[in-house]
Amino acid sequence: MYTSTLFFSLLSLLYPSQCLSTTRLPITNVTSIPNLAENIAVRSNSHLLITSVTTPSIYTLDPSFPNTTTAQFPPIPGANGLGGITELRPDLFVVAAGLWNTTARRAAHGSAALWYVDFRNSSSTNSTGPLITYLASIPNAIAVNGITTAPGSDSIVLLAESAAGLIYAVDTAAKPPLVKVAVKSEYFAPEDAEVNPASLGINGIKSWSCEGEGDEETVGYVYFTGSASRVFGRVGMGRGAVATGPVEILANLTGDGTGDPASRPDDFALDTKGRAWVSLPRSSIVLVQQQRSNTSTSSRNSYSDAGPSWSVQTVANRTDTLQDPTSVAVGRGRWKDRLFVTTFRAEVSAGVLTFVGTIVGVDAGSYMK
Repeated sequence: MYTSTLFFSLLSLLYPSQCLSTTRLPITNVTSIPNLAENIAVRSNSHLLITSVTTPSIYTLDPSFPNTTTAQFPPIPGANGLGGITELRPDLFVVAAGLWNTTARRAAHGSAALWYVDFRNSSSTNSTGPLITYLASIPNAIAVNGITTAPGSDSIVLLAESAAGLIYAVDTAAKPPLVKVAVKSEYFAPEDAEVNPASLGINGIKSWSCEGEGDEETVGYVYFTGSASRVFGRVGMGRGAVATGPVEILANLTGDGTGDPASRPDDFALDTKGRAWVSLPRSSIVLVQQQRSNTSTSSRNSYSDAGPSWSVQTVANRTDTLQDPTSVAVGRGRWKDRLFVTTFRAEVSAGVLTFVGTIVGVDAGSYMK
């Protein structure tokens, strides 16, 4: 979820970022939407699915035809905005919805819910839309952010709850779906509400299956970003979304190291090599990856606990085309070497605050070989 606000955008005019880095990867504009772009997913046919907390309709676009008008699917009932979206099974997606207050970055109590977005019986084009059906309510959640499938499962969805600082597990195979707290950690927590009532804790989450590679209990890992804690980490998971160990901190994502309030990691993508491409407001994408040697990295840009070290590298930094990135997705098919990034900017016209979302493509081909 977006970690910057109009206040932070104004701060950027007064305090330019110290994390200066030339753009290493080419960036091109894909499209824009008249709402705050929140999250992004990619279908098997390479079409993009884009959510916004300021509209209950999912946007879709074929990246083969950039700079065209995006289509919108029918709105999710009982919601005014959408959060995370993930593919549970081939062409069956789950999206988080709710009644959002974008200033507080919280949803109304009792409004958080999951919905299926099912393309399995639709055509390969967008002429036939998905079947949208209700899945489950998350009654105690007020800030469902990133979502992903549990490692080793095609029926359990994991939800990052940014206000409560925890991960929910939702077993969609149970009738009715079973909702439980899977993991809670100090690294998931937001800032003190008295200091920053709109603070976000855990933000993005993605799963990585590694059955047979580690101990017998662990079938994979759930990676996460903490906006308030400014970290990238993971927790091992077994079957049934049961944590098999403590939360590990792999990298410290402090941005410029100056305490810039806008430099808080947002959502991210994992590629096929297990590397994380993290959106870092105000204007960067950083690559977090495990080092295969004992070469240490600067403590300013990375943190490593016991075990293999992880490095952090800024791969794109543009204040014009990467203003306030919120999420990243790796393309599929012919676009497998492309990162698709959602960004947003706040505009004030005649005293009215509006949001404009932009989707850009980052050519990561040199890293994907």
